[in-house]
Amino acid sequence: MTIEYMQLVKCIYSVQAQVAKIEVLELLFLIGKSNQPSLEAEMAYNMVSTLRQNLFAASEDCLGEDKDNAISYLPKLSETLLSATNFLKQSYNSLNHQDPQVLFLARLLTDIATELTNINTEIIQFILVSFQSHATSASQVPQPLELGAQNNSEKECINKNIKVLVGMCSGDLEKAERLIQYEFRRSPEQHRGEAVLSAIQRWNEDNR
Repeated sequence: MTIEYMQLVKCIYSVQAQVAKIEVLELLFLIGKSNQPSLEAEMAYNMVSTLRQNLFAASEDCLGEDKDNAISYLPKLSETLLSATNFLKQSYNSLNHQDPQVLFLARLLTDIATELTNINTEIIQFILVSFQSHATSASQVPQPLELGAQNNSEKECINKNIKVLVGMCSGDLEKAERLIQYEFRRSPEQHRGEAVLSAIQRWNEDNR
């Protein structure tokens, strides 16, 4: 097992440590649903439960003896981390911060969201390094969201990363493409897949 893969495994275990914290959130939402039954409380509980299950499943997919197979699941994990972080931030913003009873919940939401953001930055770095090691040396002409990779594996990888970027842009395809084109203007020689990853990395750094 290489040092790089050991670092990746450590990163995945960090995700699962946050999943354990989300279980605490799930319990708190269950208590809230029981104390004050409502459709909103039921939906919030179900969303936290689904979030926990999806995050655990996505992290488990990345664990295995085959490093290449594990890395192929990283874009999906990154997308799941982003969705989880957005949900946690929305939940935090919806709290009544004047109520002292929600202070623990607010702190827990903030802590988990911060940790997931940091972990996702590491995951994106792993994706970038992996892609660069497999990318062809031939430069490609910038193009629309239709992909121009040279084989199906690259196409699938870039497509997954574009979905992550589009998710970061709240589903705005034009904004995602502008971010990609910005990276091309900064480094015209790079592969489209590298430009997508650079855009994701820059977005993460700017929104920390």
